[in-house]
Order: sequence, then C-alpha cells, then structure tokens
Amino acid sequence: AATASGKKKKKHTKEDERDALGRRLMLSECEVRGDALVNGKLSAFAKRAKKLPITCTFQWIRVAPNGQEVPLQWQDKATYTVTPQDLGCRLKVTVLPTSKETNETGQPVTAVSAVVEGPAGGDASAAAAGEDLSPKLLDWKIEMNPRKEYVDPIRISYSYAGGVEGATIIQWCKELAGDEVPDAGAVVSPDGFVLLAVRDPLCYQPTVDDYDRRIKLLITPVRSDGAQGPTYQHIMERLTLPVRTQDEVVRCIPEFRTRGATFLLALAEPARPGVPPENRRVLCHGKEIKIQLAESEKTEYKVKICKGCMVVKAHVEVNRMFEVSFVPTKYNSQPRTYTFLADSIRSRDVIILTLRAVSNQDD
Repeated sequence: AATASGKKKKKHTKEDERDALGRRLMLSECEVRGDALVNGKLSAFAKRAKKLPITCTFQWIRVAPNGQEVPLQWQDKATYTVTPQDLGCRLKVTVLPTSKETNETGQPVTAVSAVVEGPAGGDASAAAAGEDLSPKLLDWKIEMNPRKEYVDPIRISYSYAGGVEGATIIQWCKELAGDEVPDAGAVVSPDGFVLLAVRDPLCYQPTVDDYDRRIKLLITPVRSDGAQGPTYQHIMERLTLPVRTQDEVVRCIPEFRTRGATFLLALAEPARPGVPPENRRVLCHGKEIKIQLAESEKTEYKVKICKGCMVVKAHVEVNRMFEVSFVPTKYNSQPRTYTFLADSIRSRDVIILTLRAVSNQDD
C-alpha cells in the first residue's frame, strides 16, 4: 500500500506492538528444556522475534504447589541445576531481552518446567534415620546501605534446614508515621507496621516514602509438606536521607517559602503507554501553587497552600515518577491528582520532601 505522496506505507507488524510499559516484542517464545529432577540441569531457550542483536538476562523462580513464587538468588544464567529444595515445585524462568544497538529493554517472556521429582524416600527416609525435620533457619544475613540510606536495596539471604524446603514465607513491613492513615485494605500489625507488597521476597527497594521509618522483616521457614517453623523477626534502624539530598532540601524549603520555586515536570499518564508525556510548569509562590501548560503558560489548576492540602507519594514501579494529590480543604473545593516524572530520582525526592514540608506548615 502507498500513501498520497507516493511513498510506500510501512507495514505494521506484531513486533512493533508495545506493552503497557512501552516495551517492544523482541522474543516470541520461551521454553524450559531438560529433566525436572533433583540434581538435574534445566536450560532456558528463547526465540528471537526479529533478527536483531540482543542480549538476555535470566531469572529462575521456584513456584510452590500453592502458586507462591520465590525468585532464586544469584540464579541469573540460562542454565539452572535443580536442588533438593525444588522437590515438588515447578521452576519458572523469566527472560528479559535488551537491544545491543539502542540499549532498549524489550518485553520479558517466561516458561515453566514440569513438577520437580526426586529419588524415592525423601523426607520419610530422613525421618526414619532420625534426622531433625523441623523447619528452621540456621543462619540469615541482611545487606543494606552502610549509612542506612534508603537509596539502595535491602537484601536478605538465609540457610534453611529441616527436610525439603517449601514456600518459605518472607514478609516486609514498614512503620507507619504517628498520624498516617493506612490505605484501605492494608494489613497493619498491632505494633504499627503495614505489610508491603514486594515482587522479590528476597529484596526490598525503599523509596523516599520510607525515610525516617523502620523496616521490619519476618521469615517463617516452611517445609515442602506445608509444615511451618518459628517466625524470625528483625526490625531495622530508621532509614536516613542521603547527605546531598538532605542539603538540597534544607536549601529549597526556605527559598520556596520566601522567593517561591518553579518546577518543569513531565506529566505522566500510565493509562496511555507509548504516548509522549506533556510538560507542566509547577509554580509555587507564597500561599499558592499553579499548574501551567508549559508551552502556552495557561494555568490549568490553582490551589491555595494550607496545612494538609496535598498528599505527595513516590511511585514504586517507576523510580522517577511521583504523585501529587490535592485534597479538599476549606480553601479548595476541587480535588485533583497529577502524576509527574522528574529528571532523576534525587530531583524527584527533593521535590517530594519540599512539597511535604510546605504542606505541613500551619496556615
């Protein structure tokens, strides 16, 4: 087919389609090959959708009979050696392609093995030999930023004992602030910690929203037959601000209150993936905040600053994204929520902390 100008119209292919995060299809299929047996070797095979130069990263995941998924630490190669802890479970592999030419990340593909089988006897033979099969942890280790800064991930590793390990339960919780109201449906413990949703139970990436909060870790070892051992608990010290971020916030807050501030931000619309973001100019001066169209400088939204006029939160999935929700007050009758993209994580965090400080000041 040709266009009115005579140029041949480019044919749209399946490979040109993008997912909700704007990622192209680079791999069309994936499968796990090999015998799903204890001490056996499994390999991940993925087929390229186009003859493009790509590299792939791998992540092996243990899928328990109840469907719970546990990413396997340091298992990021195309091959995986099955362990006794995998007995009775399936093994899932996720393959993430990256273009060598553009460094663009493509859509991930996954595949799942058959249920892992092993030699006869298993736990029953061990029990008959007098081995202690009560689920427990022999050791565990937490790795985090040495200065307790929230910018680096917190990782947990542990050694299990007590028969074949099943779907050990790992829970991450965050301390609520004194006046903080948890989201609807949130699970809050009696000691004031809210349960966090994490993709990788062995790793939690804090954000600026975790600043000055304690993180609690709970690990309950579980045997393959569902038997649970004691729950191990550790509460970490309060997370701190990076020095550079703290210095910028200390400088920005007085300037904001006296001379005002202007932020040029990209307006993010998660519901419209692939659409180029529009820019907004956020003008903050005195007792007022204006949201303007960047090109025309037309004011789109205006709000009077007062105590509790807005709620500012970092986005968990996209590290430069944050959300500003203007709530109804005695001065503002029209609530509105904006989702913005900052230039960097540090810029986002400085803006969030500055807006929070201004919103918390007395009228």
